[in-house]
Amino acid sequence: FQYLTGLPVEWRRGVDLMHSEDNVFVPRVGEPILTLSPGSGRHSEDSWIGDTRVIEKGESYPDVVKKVSMDLDWEQGRIGVGEHVRGSTWREVARSFKGASFRGAGNLMDDLRMIKEPGEIEALRKVAKVTDEVMGEVIPGIESGTTQNEIRIVIEMLARKAGASDISFPP
Repeated sequence: FQYLTGLPVEWRRGVDLMHSEDNVFVPRVGEPILTLSPGSGRHSEDSWIGDTRVIEKGESYPDVVKKVSMDLDWEQGRIGVGEHVRGSTWREVARSFKGASFRGAGNLMDDLRMIKEPGEIEALRKVAKVTDEVMGEVIPGIESGTTQNEIRIVIEMLARKAGASDISFPP
């Protein structure tokens, strides 16, 4: 979700903390549609996706999914579903996309993610530099009796102080 939308979702801290209405529908041909919960709606302008639908309080998510299926002009076929899609979302997609067959889509982006754009390469260089700096500060301070949790907290604090938005691979 984060990779596809560009939204600042801290999914590593608990996928279950995301809202079930936060989904991206990507057709085989055409532009994607992003649905966001009222709680995530403040990020609607942060995504490159033009068709972003913020669920209004009191609005029915099943009705929104039904409208998405109509707007995508979906008739039949396979639907790939990401690894962290909630059961309630699966149910609504199955109801609105009649006759669909489902498959896991967790690996559909793997080949695309391997190829890096120049901006992604530069971001990786910055991350590597921050990581080197942080670890250069952390390693000398590790003593006998220091817990993993204490080290994790120091790493995260120093990384965020250096400008990191999150820790990709927690220690």
